This record gives sequence, C-alpha cells and structure tokens, in this order.
Amino acid sequence: MLRLFFGGVLLAVGGLWLVSLQAGALTGGFWALRGTLIYGAGVLALGSMSVAVILASRPGWIEDLLGGLDKYYRLHRWFAISGLTLGRLLGKSRYRGDRRRRPRRRNCDLVSDASESLSEQPTLWTAR
Repeated sequence: MLRLFFGGVLLAVGGLWLVSLQAGALTGGFWALRGTLIYGAGVLALGSMSVAVILASRPGWIEDLLGGLDKYYRLHRWFAISGLTLGRLLGKSRYRGDRRRRPRRRNCDLVSDASESLSEQPTLWTAR
C-alpha cells in the first residue's frame, strides 16, 4: 500500500510535468534535453518535499487511509529522503567542474554587518 501510494504520487507529479511541457521540448539536442530533464527532476524534488510537508501536518484522513501512524511516518520519511536526494543531486550537477565559478561570499559579510547595525538601532533609541 505504501509503495503504491509513493509511486502513484511521484507518477502523478511527473505526469503533470510531462503534460505541461511545450510541444517539441523533448526532441531538441542534447543540451536542451538535459535542461528539460533537470527541470523535471527539480519538479519531482519539489513535489516530494511538498508531500512530505503535507504529511508532517498529520491530516487524520491520510493516517486512516494508510492504516496506522507507523506507516504514515515511514511514507513521510520516504518522501523527505527522495526530495532531499533529488535536490542535492541537482545542486551538485549545477556546480560540476570548475569550483572557482561559485560566487564569492564577501557580500554576505557586508549584509551581515549592515543588518547587525540596523538591529541595534531600536535598542539604542529606547535606551536614551
């Protein structure tokens, strides 16, 4: 029952993604096909994590449908792991090759300092 539900949800999300594609999206060259399939894997990752979040809210009717809380938690775990795995694989495929192309983090320090000084201002105003 769990595998059927898990596979059915993933097939439904993948099927909806396939229906939403434009005509000829899968007939392009290698790089066009690669981009389309990466987009599809992202849709599957987002769909898996969305179902995991819905299951985390513990709606009672799904618990009754699955036949117990232990099966419910197992299904939640499967969706969360599949979503995280797909998302992580997509993140790795984006930066494959030269690591020097990653953006530098110098701007984060500037934003961090600015936000820290802005957060201290209200306390300074009330202390006067």
